Amino acid sequence: MKKLEAFGGEGKQLHFAHANAYPVKTYTHFLDLFKDQFEVLGMQQRPCWPDSDENEFVEWGQLADDMIQVFDENNLKSVVGMGHSMGGIATLYSANKRPDLYSAIVLIDPVIMDKDLIAMMSQMPLEQKNEFNPMIQIAKKRRDTWENEEEALSYFASKRFFQAFTNDAKKQFIEHGLKKSNGQLTLSYPREWEARVYSIVPDVWEELANLSVPTLIVKAEKSDVIRTEKHWNMIKEVASSATCIELPDAGHLIPQEKPLELMQVIVNFLNTAIHE
Repeated sequence: MKKLEAFGGEGKQLHFAHANAYPVKTYTHFLDLFKDQFEVLGMQQRPCWPDSDENEFVEWGQLADDMIQVFDENNLKSVVGMGHSMGGIATLYSANKRPDLYSAIVLIDPVIMDKDLIAMMSQMPLEQKNEFNPMIQIAKKRRDTWENEEEALSYFASKRFFQAFTNDAKKQFIEHGLKKSNGQLTLSYPREWEARVYSIVPDVWEELANLSVPTLIVKAEKSDVIRTEKHWNMIKEVASSATCIELPDAGHLIPQEKPLELMQVIVNFLNTAIHE
């Protein structure tokens, strides 16, 4: 399987890292918006690799190591790194490990957990964490087979998260978030992997304090990751060198809900950050 997808475009290279449960090509509608200024690339992270074993995933830094390896294999240097949620954290880790790979990074509603929650969960055994975190239970029980695209679309159309998507985002999710298997459709991103990622809580506060490349952090107003003003203010204080912007009337899935507004915020930042 090709790990690095080429979305086209001309100009400086921009690499996008996807979120948990959302394969990179489900973002095509969003990434297409950058193609008049950038050559857009996106890596399929290890949950989407054939025969990858979720039990081998023990910490989020592995995602950064995967990215560094793919960047080196493809001779990528000084690119714009952009990541959503999990992909934002993978980009952050890799930029701190290898700042030569990036000219700037953009973290879209990244998974920066509250310090108190991290401290509490660090004391729990994995089994207890799994019981405590409702996202894990939801992922494990997620429906993952449909007879055809029409049935899948009808199913997702009843879900609140999907209703907030643009029409193009809905289309790309059905086209690239599902794959054929044994005559049916199943999730391209296995639910077992989704649950495993949720079970491992990253602590990135030290990484935020050690940023060494120009950084934009975009928070969704209705984020279910960065939930409180206190949490957001702490991020801005610790990541003091970063530009921090809140996008109004958006949930955690900003690229699917507000792609044009998000693109404009990012391009405005990059026009300054990579031309200074």
